Amino acid sequence: MVDYVIHKVLPKLGHPLWKLAAVSALALLLYLTLTPGIDSGIHLPHIDKMFHAIAFAGVTFLMLGAFVNLNRWFIALAMLILGVAIEFIQLSIPGRSFSWVDWIGDAVGVFLVLAIFGKRSEREKPDSHT
Repeated sequence: MVDYVIHKVLPKLGHPLWKLAAVSALALLLYLTLTPGIDSGIHLPHIDKMFHAIAFAGVTFLMLGAFVNLNRWFIALAMLILGVAIEFIQLSIPGRSFSWVDWIGDAVGVFLVLAIFGKRSEREKPDSHT
């Protein structure tokens, strides 16, 4: 299903639209995480950790699709560093705080996407025995 969407529905990986989407999503992520905190109105235990995972999964997915010439582990490392940097910057933002658990949510999103892209990449490698 993921392969079908990536190869038949979306533009070719590396297409400028992927880059536009990736940069736009990154800008939105930075805006949402680096502005004073607001009450989302959703009061479920640890729901914000799920939001972290979804946001970082989305941006990581778009970055991997946009920058196909970069090593996926480099992109993952950059996303993990971004996540911890955001946490430190939030120390100085009203209504925000540093949380390693938030960063773990970020990491879950990054590694979930890596697992999906990793499986796709393995299937797409040409057979070296032919």
